Order: sequence, then structure tokens, then C-alpha cells
Amino acid sequence: MGQTTKQQTAGSGSVSLPVALPLFHAQTWFQTPALALGGSLVLAASAQVEVPLWPVPFTMHTLAVMVLGLVCSPRVAVAATIAYVLEGCVGLPVFSGFSGGARIMLGPTSGYIVGFIPQALIIALVAQACRGRQYELFGQAAGIVVGQAVQYACGVALLSGLIGVQAAVTTGLLPFLPTFPIKLALALMIARGYGAWARRSLASSTRPAAA
Repeated sequence: MGQTTKQQTAGSGSVSLPVALPLFHAQTWFQTPALALGGSLVLAASAQVEVPLWPVPFTMHTLAVMVLGLVCSPRVAVAATIAYVLEGCVGLPVFSGFSGGARIMLGPTSGYIVGFIPQALIIALVAQACRGRQYELFGQAAGIVVGQAVQYACGVALLSGLIGVQAAVTTGLLPFLPTFPIKLALALMIARGYGAWARRSLASSTRPAAA
């Protein structure tokens, strides 16, 4: 699908500007690892904003994944979340409380962590499909809702194997639902703020010099 553009007159010439731009967009496969590393660092930082709960703590993980999905290409969004999971698997302290290793990946939060990967993919694919359309904001919100539902499902499914279905829903799902609309709104605001800034920056960089 081609990228939607609009014409903006600047001085004596005109330039074609994208209606919306991804923050992390790899033009080649070679660029993807560097961008994925940057995205994984964002996730690691968000994990440290934590409200301790048992068995699943409240963190800013999901907000970070939402934003990455909205402003990244699908390839970069998925690569960033995969990199984050792998970093934690090998023991790097990227999970909440600066933790990592097999103990976490075999524990009650493992399903939620793995669920970041399909969550990011869904949000990024939907955001890409809606980018520049009249229904872009609605589409982004819908993508976030579906992606978050999948991540919750992954987390609750694996948590159920440890503490049972009823307890998993009670402790691993219901406490997080009241804050979901707030995170959704924040993610949309951040993404749209970035889009406005990116368009202004591109307009400035492509404006013809005065004669």
C-alpha cells in the first residue's frame, strides 16, 4: 500500500509530505537491528515504572508497546519486542525490578511478556493500514484494543496453568482493566503529537531556500 501524501507549498515551490510518519522505519533489513535495539531499550525503561502487585505487577510496559506499534513499521515493532524478550531470556535486567533470566520466563508474568510480540504486530499492522485515512484515529484505537486483548489472553492463559483460571482472571486481568482506557488515550496522544512534530520537521527540511 502506497504512502498517502499531501502537497504543501513553500516559497516558490511545493513538496510532497506524508500525512503520517512512523518514528522507527527501517528502509532496509540492515537498519532493523539497530532500531529494534532502540525499541527494546524503551520497553526496558518502561518496565521499571512499576506498582508491585502479585502475581503480575502493574508497569508501563503496555503503554510503551502501544506507542511502538503506532509509530513503528510492523517489522520494527515486532523486532523490538522480540529483542526485548530475548534480552530478558538471556538474563539481562530488562524486566520489571531490573530482573531477567529463566526464573522470570517460567514465572507468572511470562505469558504477558511473550504477548507483547503479537500485541505490537497487531497494533502496527492496523496503524499502517489506517495511516493517513479519515478513520485513522478510530482504526488506531481499534488496533490497540485488539492487540491488548491478545496480550491479556496470552498472559492469563499461561498464568492459569500456575494458579487456575479463576484466580488468573481475578489477579491477572481485572486489576488492569480500569487503567486501560487511560493508556489507550495516552498512546494516541503521544503518537499524534509525534506525527505533528515529524511533519513540521520534514516541512522545514524540505522548504526551498529563499533566493
